[in-house]
Amino acid sequence: MATLVDKQIQISRTMTVTNGQARAVEDPMRSKIVTMLYGQELSADQIVVAIKRAGFEKTGSTVRHHLKILRDAGMVDVTKVVESRGGVTKYYGTSTRLLNFEGPENFEVDHADMIDGVAERLGETVGDLYLRVSGQGGRQPAGHPEYMVVEIVNRAVTKILEQNQIHEKKRPDTARRPRSNAKKSASGRNRKGSTTDNAQISQQTDSL
Repeated sequence: MATLVDKQIQISRTMTVTNGQARAVEDPMRSKIVTMLYGQELSADQIVVAIKRAGFEKTGSTVRHHLKILRDAGMVDVTKVVESRGGVTKYYGTSTRLLNFEGPENFEVDHADMIDGVAERLGETVGDLYLRVSGQGGRQPAGHPEYMVVEIVNRAVTKILEQNQIHEKKRPDTARRPRSNAKKSASGRNRKGSTTDNAQISQQTDSL
């Protein structure tokens, strides 16, 4: 018997997802709702208007059904309840940032150096973290320590991105400036030095 195909598959990504989360984001409109709720809170009626602009013609009852699925999956929650006209209006938000992009076909090849560099820097940290989570409790299901490590690292990276404002958000210009230069410009110096620093701040801000 001849072997016609013999392809070696190397594990290069780790995904942590529950069945509920997988179901929640499989629908394009639900994915869109999670994306649009990032950084803001909207009522169901506001979501109906927003998704209509995005090309989804859905009624309020349909949107509420999708919101329930997202809430059950832990991806959306009620952030505020306001009394209005004898009733209540619920506002929804999310603690999840969904980056719905198609990665380039040769991602691993094109970014091999960066991947290897980050892996080298994180190797000791991840190894220590694995030992710590492996020692928690008694017998754990296969793969659970890896799940804990990936979840912890994911949340840590998310915290870094949010705190350092690396991603694009509508913020005042002063909030986007590097802290070191902001402190320097606040200190008393001669006009020539201040002009130079302000030019550097402008260049760095434009690059964000």
